[in-house]
Amino acid sequence: QLFLYLERCRKNKKLGGILTETKVSADKVKHIVVGIGINTNQEKFNKNIEEIASSIKNEFNIDVDNKKVINKFCDLFQDRLIKRIGE
Repeated sequence: QLFLYLERCRKNKKLGGILTETKVSADKVKHIVVGIGINTNQEKFNKNIEEIASSIKNEFNIDVDNKKVINKFCDLFQDRLIKRIGE
């Protein structure tokens, strides 16, 4: 259900993002770090990003239970990862 909210953002503002970092040594990838952020209950943003950023609370006037979002995301991620690489 949360992902439906993300797709329906009325003001075309970012509700989150993905950050990646890769460590390469001798032309080989040593590690990759991926971070995912979702603006859930934040109501105010810094002036330098307030025109492009919003939150689920601001857009849809709902309070998000962050623990439920994290648990659901982890469950879905694990299920899809297992399907892709097997157990």
